Amino acid sequence: MEGVNRSKSAEIRQWHRFCRQIAHIDKDSAPAETATAAKTVVSTEHLRYGRVARRDGLATDERCSLWLPQKKRFCSRPQLAGTTLCCQHQLKESESVSPAAKPPSQPEREPCPHCMTLLLPAKLSSHISKRCEAAQRQVEMEQQVFFHRGVNSGEAHSPAERADLLETPGR
Repeated sequence: MEGVNRSKSAEIRQWHRFCRQIAHIDKDSAPAETATAAKTVVSTEHLRYGRVARRDGLATDERCSLWLPQKKRFCSRPQLAGTTLCCQHQLKESESVSPAAKPPSQPEREPCPHCMTLLLPAKLSSHISKRCEAAQRQVEMEQQVFFHRGVNSGEAHSPAERADLLETPGR
């Protein structure tokens, strides 16, 4: 058991020594390949110990240049050769450029005036007459004896109209 702990601690010491060496690499004097390779090794070691490694290994000029507004950062994938975008965003851009590859557009949907469900214009009338619960409730309410449209709307009624509304049973 002690042998296992000693080898693990020796491994950790070696790892710390390696990290200190990487920290002392002068970016101006060291070639770019050495710095990138060292960062790649660090990322691999983070994965080995079960930690989540971020994609900090790439320099900003080697990353995809597409801004992700939801994440409030640039894409962290590597660029394709000769472009400023990664393979995923390069595909999306090429799809948006070629109109022949787009699927045919569907007809616009309109909201139901009662429940704001988006429907095709051809199905709107059948929705209102058969399915829309809000429209059915409104019809039921208007059929009640006590219902008067615009009673509490704040419109200026003449005294004769007010008296007529109060005296008339039903509509």
